[in-house]
Amino acid sequence: MSIGFRLKKIRQRKKLPQKEVARRIGISNSRISNYERNYREPPLKILVLLADLYDVSTDYILGRTSNPKRTENNYDAFKEMYDEIERLELRKLYILKKMSDEFV
Repeated sequence: MSIGFRLKKIRQRKKLPQKEVARRIGISNSRISNYERNYREPPLKILVLLADLYDVSTDYILGRTSNPKRTENNYDAFKEMYDEIERLELRKLYILKKMSDEFV
């Protein structure tokens, strides 16, 4: 999937017209159109502004991930899962210790 295609789909999901996107990030409507039709690629500064506006990661726009969430959200989710695994491991250790104590 191309950058332009992703940009267009994200914008449509957010229900924003091209003119509104252009106004919010301070560029012309024709530049947004060119990005979405793959006539031009957005420079890094514009890519970051678009990601912020759409509340997605730049990696998602670039097609490097299928997860639109930003990195800090991913970190929080990872930390939550890690903590849960750690709790499970401690619970397993407790159960193993309890079982071994019963057999000794």
